[in-house]
Amino acid sequence: MNLFIETMQQRSERREREQRWHEQAHEATGSVRTASSAREPIAQPCYSLEQETYQKELAFHRQRVRTSRLASVARVVLAVVLIPVGLAALFVASYAFTCIVDGATPGEVVELLQGFAGRVLAMVTGGAPQ
Repeated sequence: MNLFIETMQQRSERREREQRWHEQAHEATGSVRTASSAREPIAQPCYSLEQETYQKELAFHRQRVRTSRLASVARVVLAVVLIPVGLAALFVASYAFTCIVDGATPGEVVELLQGFAGRVLAMVTGGAPQ
């Protein structure tokens, strides 16, 4: 199936649109031209049948590109935030597991984790560790 084969009706509609466009372009430039403007070429707006015909498809494509850009930005932000958080959680879990393997009771593990949290907080705030 070839999308670029014009039917007689499409051809007549295209010619009518082109005729209307030419009439509007001539009305916009005005019928009276001065001697200085007679030497300058008339700047006519670009006319593209494809842009007019595929307007819905182009709008969908722009929306899809915009959505994919937002999704890629969201993925980068999530990676920047979640990777350090995941590594910190893995470190704390391995610290607690190491304490358990070394024979610490649940109460001792809680105390060790509180001490660890206090040292990290002191390091972040710039104070002396307790």
